[in-house]
Amino acid sequence: MGGVKDHILNVVTVAVVALWAAPSLGFVSVHDGGTWPADWPSELESCRDRSRTYEVATTVRESVYEIPFETSDDFERIWPTLLRLRSEDAPLRISRVEEPGETVPGMFRNDTPAVRIYTPVYGSSAQKPGGRMLPVGPPWPQSIRMPDGTLPEYMAISEDGMRWVPVVGKTTGGFLHRARIEIELVTDGRILDINRILVPAGIAIIDNRAPVEEQKGASWYVSPQGQADNPGTADAPWDLASTLEGRRGVRPGDTIYLLEGTYRRRPNAMFDVRLEGTEENLIQIRPAPGQRVAIDGGLSILRPSKRVWIRDLEVFVSEPLPSGPVAAGSKSTNLRRPAGGLSMQGGADCKYINLVIHHCNQAISCWKGEINPEIYGCVLYENGWLSVDRGRGHCVYTQNDLGIKTISNCIMTCPYDGCYTIHAYGADQASVNNYLLTENICYGKGPFLVGGATPSQGIRVHRNILYGVDMQVGYTAPYNEDCEILGNVVVNGTLEAARFRKMDWKDNLVLPTSGVVRPSEDRAILLPNRYDRNRAHLVLFNWRQVNTIEVETNRCIEDGDTAELYDPEDLFGNPVARITCRNGVIRVPVQKEFSVYVVRVVRR
Repeated sequence: MGGVKDHILNVVTVAVVALWAAPSLGFVSVHDGGTWPADWPSELESCRDRSRTYEVATTVRESVYEIPFETSDDFERIWPTLLRLRSEDAPLRISRVEEPGETVPGMFRNDTPAVRIYTPVYGSSAQKPGGRMLPVGPPWPQSIRMPDGTLPEYMAISEDGMRWVPVVGKTTGGFLHRARIEIELVTDGRILDINRILVPAGIAIIDNRAPVEEQKGASWYVSPQGQADNPGTADAPWDLASTLEGRRGVRPGDTIYLLEGTYRRRPNAMFDVRLEGTEENLIQIRPAPGQRVAIDGGLSILRPSKRVWIRDLEVFVSEPLPSGPVAAGSKSTNLRRPAGGLSMQGGADCKYINLVIHHCNQAISCWKGEINPEIYGCVLYENGWLSVDRGRGHCVYTQNDLGIKTISNCIMTCPYDGCYTIHAYGADQASVNNYLLTENICYGKGPFLVGGATPSQGIRVHRNILYGVDMQVGYTAPYNEDCEILGNVVVNGTLEAARFRKMDWKDNLVLPTSGVVRPSEDRAILLPNRYDRNRAHLVLFNWRQVNTIEVETNRCIEDGDTAELYDPEDLFGNPVARITCRNGVIRVPVQKEFSVYVVRVVRR
């Protein structure tokens, strides 16, 4: 674009009620009312008067229509209409309502549940000196389309000033003009709840709901050498055991920082957690910034634990397994080592985020007494042991009845046949109800099972990725009630559902053996982390057996940032590759049909 700016001719006149000075040289005009085109769907007319219009005239030219909502019924009535407005292949962006007193930089105030519709500036034109006058808006010329035929987010005038061209990645000089229509949801979990609406399979979701990191309460410190009678400061930290047991005066809103080191005790290798946060003031347990923390043993979550977030810890057992198979049974005494792992027995509304659990007898045990947990972003490998009949121990063994157990964005693999990645199973007296299992990555060994001997209900299995692993939903129960099996990818494995009275099965890709014909295009799946903007999981399917796959980052990784790719089973070693993002793409070297990485982003 040669640094020559194009000229904007706006033919739409509206009353400006506010001007916001944009930091990138220009202005944003804010208008009361929604000034969207009259030929948009009539369902939106009832929203026009309460809406707000932003005319963006910075280095970017676009219109943004913001519609606030006061009831969930009102929003859910409009939601199908919004989906029709969205350009094909445009992502869905999600942000959250700000906390009281929180300030988010930018032109928008996320102070109420709302929908934002990002559109071209309809009725305007643009021109470079000596070039053609180019109208903004459909029908779009073929010159702006991407190689796959889709619209780019932005376009610009070509160097010779004669046509529109697509813009990929960051550019210098000239204006960018929005080409496609995108939707952003400002969610509050009540009026706008992403879990209550249907998002069609295939729509990319860019989740910007970074959790609030504001420290509401006190900061307390523990260390492997800490003492119960210390004041709990960084210089004089507490011990871990008495702190987690609730004997040190930790209150809702407080954060417990674990200083670097390995926390170990024997013969009781499990540290009990008995802490109570509130909906407004959760308790966090996490490493001190920049420090690596490991627990040699495990954590037991017991009543009355509530609203506790445990994140970014490594959990393992240092005692080795026996050199050969041990006696059959799930509680073999021949192991002669602690069980370790994460045992969830009595928490309510707790989150377990980005944990790394390995070399335990079982990584996670999540039982009926644990209500509404979220297990997110965890990496589970080399857990279990070998008995004379089969492998024992699983990545996640779980049962549930009341509330919803959510297991999402985890990476799981097992060392032995007979171990399971997901073992949501119960015999005659145990329940397997109300699960949301989404965007998990399972590979190698370890079937993915949800079902038992009694009927199951409320099972949702969405967008999981399995390689060399079978998925089975429903087991030996004579019937099951309802399930959703949507958008899963199962390669070199089977996908089966058994005896459900109501089943929603859509958009699943199943390639049961290596002999089945592969898709014609490679596939890259990049899953940004909801709780850490500098982390993601990446899956590559190298269907064409090429040497490099291009991965579109969708702004999860910005141009100039470095993506460090780690083997999930060697997260604390050296990265497999370091790749700089260029033009919104990282180019990842590949050798095998399937690859999975944990991505850490180093911002430029």
